[in-house]
Parts: sequence; C-alpha cells; structure tokens
Amino acid sequence: MENGNKGRDLAPCVIKFSINVSQFSERLSPSVQKAVTACHVSKLEKEFSFFIPPTFQRINQDAISQDSQEVAPLKQELEEWVSDHYGSFIKPACAEYIIDHAVSYVLRLCPTYPIYSAKFRVLSHCFILSTIFDNWLDDTKEKSGFSDDNDKNSLDLKKAKNFDMIREAVVKAFKDEDSNKLDSGKEIFKFAKIANSDLTTEKFLKSGKVEFLRCFESSGWTFVKSREGEIDEYCVDTIRYFRMSEAGLPIYMTVIKMLENIELPEFLRINPVFTTWHEMANKMVAILNDLFGVQKQLLYGEEDGTVFFKVRKGLSLNDSLMTKSKEFVADYIKLRKFVLTKFPDCKELPWYVEFVEGWLFGSVYTFQDSKQYGMKDQIHVEMCGVNGTTI
Repeated sequence: MENGNKGRDLAPCVIKFSINVSQFSERLSPSVQKAVTACHVSKLEKEFSFFIPPTFQRINQDAISQDSQEVAPLKQELEEWVSDHYGSFIKPACAEYIIDHAVSYVLRLCPTYPIYSAKFRVLSHCFILSTIFDNWLDDTKEKSGFSDDNDKNSLDLKKAKNFDMIREAVVKAFKDEDSNKLDSGKEIFKFAKIANSDLTTEKFLKSGKVEFLRCFESSGWTFVKSREGEIDEYCVDTIRYFRMSEAGLPIYMTVIKMLENIELPEFLRINPVFTTWHEMANKMVAILNDLFGVQKQLLYGEEDGTVFFKVRKGLSLNDSLMTKSKEFVADYIKLRKFVLTKFPDCKELPWYVEFVEGWLFGSVYTFQDSKQYGMKDQIHVEMCGVNGTTI
C-alpha cells in the first residue's frame, strides 16, 4: 500500500451479483427450503452501490491469478505447512480449497505485496488458520474436510462439547511467550519478525490476543446458540453485531499494524468519528460476507448468516438480500473525508485507511475467486455514480 496524502478519492461503482437458487442442500431447515422454492426463478440478481479505493483504481484485477507461475510454488509450500500441522484432521482436498481461499485473500487485499515477501506469507498463514476454524464450524458431510460423521446433529453436538477445550488451548497459547511452543504459530512469528525487525514475541502475542479471542468467543456464542435453537430469539441487529465481530477485519488490521509497524495515537483511536467510521467498515465487511456467502450456504446447507436468519423470521429470500446502501455508502465517504482531513499530522492514518479499504474492495474478488463459495462469474464491478441501488 502507498503512504502519503495524495490521490485519496474513492471512485463510485456498482457491484452486481447473482445467486443460483435452482439447487440447494436438503440440510437447510424446512422454512429456508420453502423460501428458496418460493423464488420461482433459477437465479436471483442483485446490485448495490459501492466504491473503488485509490490503490485499486490503478490495478487491473483481471491480471491477478492464482494460476500464475509465481503463486504455484507458494501454494505448494503452504500445502506442506498445513499437512505438517493439521494433516491429522484436514483432508488434502479440503486443504486445497482452504489454501486457494487464503492466497486469494492476500492477492486481492494486498495487491502491492510481493508474493515471496514475508508479509505475504504471514497473511497467508493467518487466513489459512481463520478459514480452517470457519470451515470447522460450518462443516457438513457434504464438504467433508474434517469428519466422516453423516449425522449433522451429532457432529454439531461434538463441536459444542469440544468448544471449551479449544478455548482453553487458545488462551494457553496466547499466555505462552516462548514462540517455540506455539507450534504452527512459530512460523508465522518468524516471518512477521522478518517483516518488522522491531517486533517482539511479547508484542506479537499481546497484539493478537484481544481481537483473536473476541472473534473466537463471538463465533462460539453464535454457533452454540444456533445449535441449541435459541438464535432466532434475537433481533437482526444483534446478530449483525456478532457477524461484525466474526468477519475478521479487526484481526486483519491487528496483523497489518504489526507487519507495517503502524501505531495510531490514542487521541485518534478514541475519537468518535474515527470509531464510527471503523464500525461502518466492519459492518460493510459483515454485509459482504452475508451476501456473497449465500451461494455457499445453499450448496452446503449452512444458515449462520443474517440472510437466512431473516428468512427464518418470515422475509422472502429476495427481500432478505436487500438492505439500502445509498445513504450508508454516502455517510461512510463523508466520515472518511472528515477523518483524513481532521488529523493531517497523523502520517500513518491514510496508510491505515488504505488497508481497511483494501479488505472492503479486495474481498469482493476473493469471493469470486474462491472455489468453496461458488461465485465464479457471478460478481461484476461496474464504474458508476452512487445511486439508489440496494445492498
């Protein structure tokens, strides 16, 4: 990403996407299956207002490919890393999907990072770990990466019982300041140290602990409440809040700050305009995950997003995919401008904003790339003025 204060304007665009509803998993609840069948079309087409960040206005997204000669050796290296540390419970076919997804994230979110750089490797490892955890929570026999259990209810019960054990292991890992005892984490720290020579083991653990545990606990709460049949007792705003915590932007920015040695001053971090801008970015990430995750959920029988939550509350699938974006995007842009102009002496702020917006826009293409999300050729970005379309 580039530092400095020039060329910071966002370019308005419209993102168009489609959801194929002609086929869906029988593991979906009866109410969701009924809503899908009631669409009476084979494909739902939607669009919403968005923006292209400055860095991405100068990059040809079509030229980025996982099939390039540069990427292949890295993916092989990552496959060996996954096999060494997680091969006992992750099957090769599932590992391939996980690595594709993780590498796509880094290629799309940080297109200026050299593929062989330490920074690229750190983010690849981090996205692999987050995808493993996410897939473990969502896993069904149809995806078959973690279990041979044909009974989804039995599998979910096992996960709920094992969650406390996993939580204790995670907390213990963050308490251990000896990087040699972090197992797969020691390799992440090794590359992080190359990227930022000032990074200590203590700072590495302390920086990641809060946001990682926040995301972990949020995912655990929604998982258990969903499997216990209590999740629908809450309102959509509450569920959206947890989805924001689980979407990963705070963890990603924690890693970025470590790699780039970014230290935002306290007066900025507690400023209400800055925090509101950041919360809006978090919400956008959650919305994108929900919208572009529907195709995968239909295929594998998952219902953890807010789209199917609203369907179970009685909305049609078509209406559940619609949330007005014109005013939201306009407010985001105004708050962004205020933040960037209010604190001109904070030289690292524009840099920080670029990385946040790298996730917002770059992840659109990650969903398009990802084999497990099934959205290839179903997402299109068009340059356009911000209008009254919906998200």
